Amino acid sequence: MRYGNPRLDGSAGYALSRIYDRLRKAVSPIAAGEPQRPCRVVTVTSNKGGVGKTTIATNLAIYLRALREDEPVLVFGLDDQPLVDRMFAFEPAPPKEDLLGALRAGSLSSAVNLGQYGVHYVASSAEIAELKREIDRPSHLQEVLARSGWRGTVIIDTKSDLEILTRNAIAASDLAIVVVSDQASLAEARKVFELLDAWGLPRTRARILLSMVDLRIKYREAEAQDVLSLLLSEIRALEYPLFETFVSRSPKIEALYTNPEGRAHSILHQAPGSLIHEQMRHLADDVARTLSQLPPPPVRADAAPAPAVWLRGLTLQARAAIPVERLRIDAFPFRIGRLDPDVRNDLEIPDELPWQVSRRHVEIVERDGRIGVLDLGSRLGCLVDGRRLPGPDARQGLVFFPASGGTLVLGGEGSPYRYEVVIER
Repeated sequence: MRYGNPRLDGSAGYALSRIYDRLRKAVSPIAAGEPQRPCRVVTVTSNKGGVGKTTIATNLAIYLRALREDEPVLVFGLDDQPLVDRMFAFEPAPPKEDLLGALRAGSLSSAVNLGQYGVHYVASSAEIAELKREIDRPSHLQEVLARSGWRGTVIIDTKSDLEILTRNAIAASDLAIVVVSDQASLAEARKVFELLDAWGLPRTRARILLSMVDLRIKYREAEAQDVLSLLLSEIRALEYPLFETFVSRSPKIEALYTNPEGRAHSILHQAPGSLIHEQMRHLADDVARTLSQLPPPPVRADAAPAPAVWLRGLTLQARAAIPVERLRIDAFPFRIGRLDPDVRNDLEIPDELPWQVSRRHVEIVERDGRIGVLDLGSRLGCLVDGRRLPGPDARQGLVFFPASGGTLVLGGEGSPYRYEVVIER
């Protein structure tokens, strides 16, 4: 029987938690520590599509990894398309845990995969938009990153909007790269700087990057001779921070992203000596230098403190699985499942045939100060305050307890594994 977290309670009798065990085996840069922010975060954003955001985000991750081989780099995308996966995944089959599940659980630690070019990534989710109905504060992602404990650089690719997920990415960033390709995208960039103003953050937290600039566009009877000089003059008039380098439009990039293999290829490895290669190298240098000069972002005032959560058995069998009157849950997600040598859970229940508890049954998660339950696809599901969560359908969303807690039953209606979840604020 394994339960608790040895790092938090210091008990020699507590075994390694699931997360700690995975880290030890995978030698992942995710650190098991108190909520902190030992990483630098870069968000690539634009409220307009077709400006090359994903190309910049994925290739910037590769260039930064090559620039400093001792600095781990993690990349993920808040889009519903598997663009990041096409660049970094070794296998065509998706990993078991994707970004949606990790953000719902409140930590990225168990969802991080080592990918191509030595870059770590979190698998994309086609249902990521569901989170827009579940997250209402811009500080949620910042809190998830703090719990995850990633030690290195994080690159976040955003969807072409300025809705809650994108706002979360910008709020969590040390640096937001605002991609601009034309006057329309420059007009949209204004909204990012207005957002920083509303949050009381300096505008230096964001910087415009000119991308996909077509240098063939010329103006005969204007002060600006070409599209690049026109955009530069307008950006400087607005006094927006700006990268010295820019990324020009290149047919080479289209060939790297559209090919018989169906994969996305790296500019660094497949386009050496090209103009776009030099531009990306300069951009990586600029980003690394900028990050080294910026202080870490402050913790937002609306960040909700995690409540104290206790688990208490209501039946003889449930109490037997916890050799204390009440088990305090100090780290989230807290996974519960059947005792099995091949599976790690934070609370492992020695169930017997006919089994009520699956090997991977549920997770107790914290988000924005609320405590909820996520069924992990268990055979019999569970009940949360009497509400049935069938395993195959439970991943449609979380079920949250009332403010003071509630009851959790693992398995069917007659299951002997009944627990009280007590929430103290």
